[in-house]
Amino acid sequence: MHTQLSRRTRDDRGAMGVLIGMLFGTGVIFGLAALGVDWGLLNVEHSQLQASADAAALKAAQVCVTTNACPSAGDSDLTTISQDNDGGSEHSSSVTLVCGKAPDMDVAPAPCSDFSDTLITTCPAPMLNGAAWGGDYVQAYTSKQTDHIFAGGGSSQGKACASVAWAAPNSVTGVLPVTLPTCYFTDLVPTGTPDPDHTSDVAFAIDDQKAPSPCAQGPTGGKGWLDGDCTTLTATIGQSNPGKGKGSDCLAGLVGSVVYVPLYDSSDGTGSGGHYHIIGIAGFKLDGISGPSLGNHGNTDSPGCPKDGYNVGPGGKNNGNACLWGYFVSAIVPFGTIGGGGMHTGLNVIQTIG
Repeated sequence: MHTQLSRRTRDDRGAMGVLIGMLFGTGVIFGLAALGVDWGLLNVEHSQLQASADAAALKAAQVCVTTNACPSAGDSDLTTISQDNDGGSEHSSSVTLVCGKAPDMDVAPAPCSDFSDTLITTCPAPMLNGAAWGGDYVQAYTSKQTDHIFAGGGSSQGKACASVAWAAPNSVTGVLPVTLPTCYFTDLVPTGTPDPDHTSDVAFAIDDQKAPSPCAQGPTGGKGWLDGDCTTLTATIGQSNPGKGKGSDCLAGLVGSVVYVPLYDSSDGTGSGGHYHIIGIAGFKLDGISGPSLGNHGNTDSPGCPKDGYNVGPGGKNNGNACLWGYFVSAIVPFGTIGGGGMHTGLNVIQTIG
């Protein structure tokens, strides 16, 4: 009897040990699972917060470029766009700091180095293509409180930052298949920044540019047309684009919109086989076109189409040449890259860096 009782006690102890082990193991598993859930949620929150920082920095850069005055962290538009992109149902992220470098702005952003002791997180140094970026940029810092569901409860502050730069475009896709001598732009826009209060259109002859000396001349027999269409043609600073012999029928659909015109400083070859060396890209509000192969499209109060060169006043007829008219504008290019040192024309590309 005693032996059976002892054996039973030992068996019960063994069972209790197994049970305790199972409970302990289950607790560890549940604990690890809770930590895993919290960790996954934190990663999701960070990705969402990074998206809000990216959006705020892009918006800040856009404001800098279009108004010549950079916003502060308290700007309501920045708060709205940050919260719209933070991915949470509460939309509770906040923009805690906007800083950067843009010394020529009427209202420049404060240098980020002024806040080195108080930054909520550290943004990578502004870099572009592996090299330090020395041009204009802004950084936006955002934060958001995140509640922990399982592991100990409580909450933590999520932090993110993003850097966005702007500059004259190095490359633009979707340029107009027409190129103009650089001196046309510098003659008409001597400051390099188009006047937002322009008073009249200017008409450019395309088929026969005959730019006055010392302007760059196109290829002998060349007409200023580039080989390509209005949606896929790419112009890159420092590279040459081939010409072609006649105009493109895609221009009519662009009348009334802002287009991007490549500017050349030299050329080689002859006729439609010539090449134009691109040194800048300018924004141009295209008000109209005219010519034998183009038809007549646009406003009726345009300057007269010149026989060659350009014309800023009324009078003149087509004389058998193609002509376009409008005025140069400052603009932001939606599809382009920076970093090529193109001439300043008031055209900018905004690009995330870092």
